[in-house]
Amino acid sequence: VPLFAATVGTGENQRYLSVQQNGEAYVPLFFDRDDLNNAIQQANLSEPVDTQVLQLESLLDRMTLEDANDAAYEQLVLIPTRESAQLMENVIQEMQQRSGEGTPVEPPAATPDN
Repeated sequence: VPLFAATVGTGENQRYLSVQQNGEAYVPLFFDRDDLNNAIQQANLSEPVDTQVLQLESLLDRMTLEDANDAAYEQLVLIPTRESAQLMENVIQEMQQRSGEGTPVEPPAATPDN
């Protein structure tokens, strides 16, 4: 599964594009290249920007096997596609409506990959 990130700057000054929230810096990793491009446009950067393609599986392997204690991983944020985010918002709203009606709320069942 590809993930898209942006690097800003050149040479030794090159760094991952980050966003600030509550005084902390986060590095967004996007599942959709268009979402990354929109974030780059909104950032209105004056430095050169390059798109990086990472593999989710490789990142997870490194996080769990090789560099499990690396604090840099705490800064990574996976940004779902707009469609996935909308689906999750709809599921959450439906669950909230059901819980308000007294209907037991159960998470969606996981389906095995075939």
